[in-house]
Amino acid sequence: MSKVRTFIAVELAPFVKDRLLVFQEKLRGSGAKVKWVRKNNLHLTIKFLGDMDLEKANDISNEIIASVEDIEPFALSVRGAGSFPKGEGPPRVVWAGLDGDMARLEKIYESLNERLSRFGIPHEKRRFSPHITIGRVKSSSGSRELKKLLSENSDNLFGEIEVSELVFMMSELTSQGPVYSALARVPFEI
Repeated sequence: MSKVRTFIAVELAPFVKDRLLVFQEKLRGSGAKVKWVRKNNLHLTIKFLGDMDLEKANDISNEIIASVEDIEPFALSVRGAGSFPKGEGPPRVVWAGLDGDMARLEKIYESLNERLSRFGIPHEKRRFSPHITIGRVKSSSGSRELKKLLSENSDNLFGEIEVSELVFMMSELTSQGPVYSALARVPFEI
């Protein structure tokens, strides 16, 4: 059986990705050692599934379809920036935030958790905290300046995205970094 690393995501509009790339450039000025997410890989993860057998892809796609059967398209704003973990320590993940119809996003997430648990995919231990990862910090060098820049840009608006489908993604690790490809696209009913 062939195993692949998978997750469920919402893709971003190209202009939002472009604005996030410009923001990454600004953050590079902090001198922090960060592996920035490439343009093609910027997305909103709804649920990380981990390594799974490709043979289950069809069944999981059907559960994704069922989880959004009563959901209409909605808008989210990509706004603000910050880092995880929150607090005083050095950051490990740099992210862009979201606002808008978060209740609908949460409903999708909860439905996916419920439906995918029958495949042995566990519920997240952490609270659902939707964000777009834009970089992963590699050392604490420059982290103070990085956090300062993030704080100064905590209300930046990068644009709006229409959430009208979920994408069941596969991630292949290569020497150049991960390459994502769609196993299935699940549009919302209109």
